[in-house]
Amino acid sequence: MIYILSIICGISFPIISFLYLTLNHITAWWVALLIAILVVVLNLLVFCLISIFFLYVLGRHYKKLNDPKNPKIWRFMLDIARFSCFWLGIRIKVDGIEKLKKGEKYVFYGNHQSYIDPLIFHIVLHDFPHASMYKAVIDKYNIASYMAKALGGVSIEREDDRKAMVSIIEIIKKIKSGLNFFIFPEGTRSRGIGMHHFKAGSFKIAQKVDAKMVILAIDGSYRKRLTVPFIYTPVYVKIVDVVDTNSIANENTQELATKYEMLVKQGQLDIRNKHKEMRTSKKDEEKFLIQKEKENVF
Repeated sequence: MIYILSIICGISFPIISFLYLTLNHITAWWVALLIAILVVVLNLLVFCLISIFFLYVLGRHYKKLNDPKNPKIWRFMLDIARFSCFWLGIRIKVDGIEKLKKGEKYVFYGNHQSYIDPLIFHIVLHDFPHASMYKAVIDKYNIASYMAKALGGVSIEREDDRKAMVSIIEIIKKIKSGLNFFIFPEGTRSRGIGMHHFKAGSFKIAQKVDAKMVILAIDGSYRKRLTVPFIYTPVYVKIVDVVDTNSIANENTQELATKYEMLVKQGQLDIRNKHKEMRTSKKDEEKFLIQKEKENVF
């Protein structure tokens, strides 16, 4: 509802304002154009405030249910994701979604480039309601933590192995109960064209559940900055592989992490080679070299 209404109002109100001011000779055409642009910005601001209000209210109400399968909260979050991505200029293209079948139980593993990735994956996987693992620091922010919990999310304390294991056990129980779950095995955003190495411990989850493991590669979201909405930003998501977790139950988790991080990296390279608009710029490569000196990225 918010997504559709924001588009209708965002297009119609500025056009009506411009035509009214110019056809009635109230002001010069360029002034009318500036006013129309201002109307677009005000429209977006109003819908952002409405979204924040409902995120807080509904998140606080539904966090006790802790269930992504609740159709009301899932549809609402999908609406927010579409609203956010549309006005941020993000246009999502997906390769391989036909590999996923409704009714199957999945554990999703994907690389993490940007703060907007969870919303992008909400749109891509809209037919597969899922909970997510998220950093414990998110719990400090009410709106984000309320919605994460409402959708069945589990926070993980990366610096405390004992607490992290408790979180992993909770996630395993949720998946065994029938929930799909999304995991970012890097543990944090790469914020550029590189990737952090996958954490071996995250694959213990897939080994302990009877579900299909889905490996995804996302590329392009690192280009989006919160301060520059509207600008066209293509983002590609590729379903790299779908794996029966029974086939990896006895494998070494470090070997699994290395294997699938390389598959995701190859998926990214395939995207960049196949689509001209996804090729990295010289500036991106320079940033990567600087980042490589400070972080363990590849």
